[in-house]
Amino acid sequence: MILTLRLKSFRRYGDETLELGPGVSFIEGDNNAGKTSLFYAIEYALFGRVTGHKSLAALMAPKAKAMGVELVLRGVDGHRWRLQRMHVLPPRSRKTTIGHFTLKRSARPLDAPAEEGVDPSEETYVVSSDFADREEALALALSKALGVSRRYFDVAVHIRQGAITQILEGPARELDIVLGVTAAVAAADEMRAMALEREKEASQLPLVEETLRAMERDQEGGAAELTRLDAELAELSVKERSFVDEAASVRLEEAGLAPRLAARDALDRARQEHARAKTALEDARAAAPPEPGSAPSEPVQDDREREAREARLEAAREARAAREKEQRALDARRGDLAARIGRREEHAHAGAGARCESCGQPIDAALAAREIEGWRAELATLEGLSDALTAELAERSDTIASLRDEVRREAEARARREAEAERFARARELLSGREQAFARSEQALSKASEDVRPFLVAAGEAADVADPDRLSESLGATIDEAREALRDRRARIDAERAVSGGTRARLEAQRAMLSQRVSQAERELARTRSSVETLREAAAVAARLRVLGASFQELQAVLRERAATALAKEALEIHRALQGGGESELGELRLDPESYAMLVTPKDVGREVPASAAQGGGHRLLLGLALALSIGRVVGRPPFLMLDEPTYGLDRERRRALLARIAELGLTDQILLITHHETENVGGKHVRVVRKGKQSRLEVLA
Repeated sequence: MILTLRLKSFRRYGDETLELGPGVSFIEGDNNAGKTSLFYAIEYALFGRVTGHKSLAALMAPKAKAMGVELVLRGVDGHRWRLQRMHVLPPRSRKTTIGHFTLKRSARPLDAPAEEGVDPSEETYVVSSDFADREEALALALSKALGVSRRYFDVAVHIRQGAITQILEGPARELDIVLGVTAAVAAADEMRAMALEREKEASQLPLVEETLRAMERDQEGGAAELTRLDAELAELSVKERSFVDEAASVRLEEAGLAPRLAARDALDRARQEHARAKTALEDARAAAPPEPGSAPSEPVQDDREREAREARLEAAREARAAREKEQRALDARRGDLAARIGRREEHAHAGAGARCESCGQPIDAALAAREIEGWRAELATLEGLSDALTAELAERSDTIASLRDEVRREAEARARREAEAERFARARELLSGREQAFARSEQALSKASEDVRPFLVAAGEAADVADPDRLSESLGATIDEAREALRDRRARIDAERAVSGGTRARLEAQRAMLSQRVSQAERELARTRSSVETLREAAAVAARLRVLGASFQELQAVLRERAATALAKEALEIHRALQGGGESELGELRLDPESYAMLVTPKDVGREVPASAAQGGGHRLLLGLALALSIGRVVGRPPFLMLDEPTYGLDRERRRALLARIAELGLTDQILLITHHETENVGGKHVRVVRKGKQSRLEVLA
């Protein structure tokens, strides 16, 4: 049931809202006032398109860039459903529009008792284009909410103006879909197609079965060849294990040579060490220096003489230092006298009235001359003393140099004697060590020789040889002989193992290839067996599908027959109700099961004729309206009916009577009926559509 219809910029409506309710709502108005636009708006909101309009832009109000319709409905679940749909015309576009939709559902049913803290207007989103939902999701949600599909809406809900009598000729395809007969028809066609497809598949069954038998024979031969190869590989494995055992025996014997090798290596090391010790001893004896004192050397002086010489050197150094100090004092005095003489000479030539630059006292030239004379005499005396001191210092320096040379020569002689004694001590120590090392090497060589003898005895060689070199050669010969024998055995084992490995590689390659072929053959065999089973199943399924197809054909005929009978019964009952209380003019009414065309038997004719050929347009209108309204009774009660001029062509009295009778049929809870005739004597809600200028407006009359 539609509760509210709101239009905005839809055709000639600006922004209009229509409140609706149960019962009949008559939508009246002059021709071209905009009555049918209300039905267009309902169809547009429900399905996003309007029959007969290819472009949605044509539904927009003049100069408008967008339009929208809102429907508030009561669903079959008792909840309020709010459907909002709009289309926008993008810039620089005249026909292409962008659509948006939203469907909401109330949180609780409309008739539910009020609950504290629960907002009765609360709604939740069901689908919305803003959530990337598609039109298919909206159509499914509306079908569940209202119980109305697009086909049902076109056939039984919206009865369009001028199309009422056309239903008499039978809308077979639409009615088959609405009544559910199409499912049986489609199922029968699908069964036949599926049966034909499987029969084509099953036609290959004999060839595939023969292929399967050939593959089974090949698979048996491959399995036998694999068994033979496995037996050869098993024999080869036994032989290879014997090679492994023999190689292990060779390794044990090689390991048994280790003590002999160790004994020979020990003897060789002892021989080498003995030779090195002997050479080192001879070198040490040859390089040993003579004992100190055995060769002529420099005379050794007494320590007292050395100490006396050092004392004289120290005394000479001290005397020279004293004379150097006196010399420095004389030089200082001489410098002072020379400076005084220079200053007095300046005063002597200063002239009368001159004054000292330092103290400012008058200068006495005579006194200055006398002082200069006395200082010069003293300076001459000091120079004589200085010359004497210089000569003495030179003599003392020569004496010190001579004493220092004697001390140095004595120290060097003493150092040479000490170095010679130390070198002799080291040589004796080295010689002693080399003698001890030589003794140890002789002991080690003797022990190594004794360790070698048992191995020579075990090998059958002479063991009473005293020469270590001959012992080493004899033992080496026995070791080389044993090694050569072991190398020959190992070479033979390796050669046989190489041959065995090549044989194994060849057999394994053959087995791998054969195994791959067998595995592939097994897979092919499994696939072929599966194909055989599939083809056999396809043949069986094709037979069953043929049976089912025939059953669905029979079901199609039964469904159409039952639907036609039910529709005819309801149409006849509704026709009698619409015709009034008088006697019906029809004896019988029947629908053709193949086309749903209506056939009637008028009483005055006495035979069955097509209803579309019945005389009188009013009579045909009643029959078509009865058939259209009967669909709702057979398929399911519609949530509302939309009738556009159902009384067109009837006289005034019949029109009023028909409108009243439609309202009394109780076909649905809500009927929206468009008419441009007077309905003042018919009960229901009356809405008038008026045209004011270029816009349509709604006026609720009662």
